[in-house]
Amino acid sequence: MKKFFVLLLIFAIAMSLAACSNQNEEPSVDGPTPIVDIEVPADTDEPLSIPTNAGLFRGEVEDVTITDGLNTIVLRQVPGTDFGAERLTVLIDAETRSDFAITDVNLGDHIAVYYHVGIDYGVNMPEEVTAIVLLMLPPASASVFVGTVVEITAYPTGGSLRMLVDEDDPHVVVVLFSNEYTQFYLDIDSLGPGSDISVFTDGMPNTSDYTLYVNALEIRMAPDLDN
Repeated sequence: MKKFFVLLLIFAIAMSLAACSNQNEEPSVDGPTPIVDIEVPADTDEPLSIPTNAGLFRGEVEDVTITDGLNTIVLRQVPGTDFGAERLTVLIDAETRSDFAITDVNLGDHIAVYYHVGIDYGVNMPEEVTAIVLLMLPPASASVFVGTVVEITAYPTGGSLRMLVDEDDPHVVVVLFSNEYTQFYLDIDSLGPGSDISVFTDGMPNTSDYTLYVNALEIRMAPDLDN
């Protein structure tokens, strides 16, 4: 009996030492690879930066040419606006950045092109430019309003004006403007009844009491509307 207890004690000690030895061993590399969750940063959708001193042309697409190398679109400015030329051929190369795919462009789309202004342009608008940045805009019918001022109310921080648009179907549009979000390419204090202006908006007009209201991002003098 005494020998039995001694053997049992020796066996227990041996098992304890074996367990300690296994705890100090490196884990086996065999078996399934553990799954690691990798956090992928979300798309920031940062707006495209516009280079300083770039030329600007806005117009509706008249033609699109897609090739393996250089893509081309032809823009025609919206009647009543003046960006220096009635039409502009825009070259799109590998360096051009845009917020749309050239294959998604349709005739009539309203697009803004920013391009390098060459020192040899002088006062004349070139017939062809290479785009730095291209932006898809809301349809011109919802973002460009050209007409004649009927009434204007201006305050130090902004104001509103009523303008008569569309000679075929004359109606009044109320234009809201602010020093915070509107760029003025004219002296707002010089405007009065009879002034012809071009207004570029955020493309989100709203109607109240059968009157259309728009928020002006830009206000410019319009070319002679009688021509």
